[in-house]
Amino acid sequence: MPDVAVPRGNTLNVVVKRKWQSGDAVIGFELADRDGKHLPTFQPGAHIDVHLPNGLVRQYSITNGPGDLLSYVIGVKQESASKGGSKILVETVREGDVLAISEPRNNFPLRRDATRTLLIAGGIGITPLLSMARFLDKSSLPYELHYFVRNGDTVAFQSELEVLHGRVDTHVGLGRELVKAKVAELLGPYQFANHVYICGPGSMLEMVQETATALGWPDEAIHFEYFQNTKPVDASSAFDVELARSAMTLHVPAGKTILETMRDNGLTVASSCEQGACGTCLTGVIEGEVDHQDVYLNRSEKASNTCIMTCVSRAKGERLVLDI
Repeated sequence: MPDVAVPRGNTLNVVVKRKWQSGDAVIGFELADRDGKHLPTFQPGAHIDVHLPNGLVRQYSITNGPGDLLSYVIGVKQESASKGGSKILVETVREGDVLAISEPRNNFPLRRDATRTLLIAGGIGITPLLSMARFLDKSSLPYELHYFVRNGDTVAFQSELEVLHGRVDTHVGLGRELVKAKVAELLGPYQFANHVYICGPGSMLEMVQETATALGWPDEAIHFEYFQNTKPVDASSAFDVELARSAMTLHVPAGKTILETMRDNGLTVASSCEQGACGTCLTGVIEGEVDHQDVYLNRSEKASNTCIMTCVSRAKGERLVLDI
């Protein structure tokens, strides 16, 4: 997820117990309690905030299986263009260092009532889906995990994938059209109680969602998690927001977000990625039409006009009434 400096809230101190190369472009980190105690429980798909020495906070998915609470294992992609997040972890943080992390949060929950569960990962998107596969394994529930990578050297957490009991296929070096054809084949026409979970690059997520929709899959059966919002955000509009429960009306000028405007006026509002990808700042909408610019909500949720990501989305008209 994107680099963002946010105030430090309640955190846990953990020690970097192990750091290793997991695939050509991914570094694994095992984070454990300094006193050997169990860490907080979590559900598959959950992530933690990692507070870095330079003041930035990054979000990383937990790859662990059920009951594995003596440490959290995360995967960090090595990115040459990083401005301080993954770069700090990869190049500066060492085994034995102490980091502050949040308790796990889950914006990408796994349903347990599916008759068929299809997991589709691209690149570093394997991390939350590995946790899901481990939970399904432990529960003896059927699933398929399909992992798309550019080349064999980029497969992350290979040894962990090899011990899974479900169907696990790695698809190497396929071009976009071949990936699309393979995804369509894997999805097939929608059948009742089928669910697909997608995590990876934004272009891949959009392609899988479009393919699933064309095959009759409803929005509620298509689950996804973006690591960042790469779409351009148009902040040129100006409008008013009425905060119903706070009894305040604020003017949001061009170039400022609703989130920033609320904070400028003394309100404490939770946020994390501040790019419309993580869901932390989700707020209810009572009145007005929303200009959705996030990648967190699905099509049905956006069409319902009942919620907004205040970090990037805006009003289409002159006024919004929010449930805050």
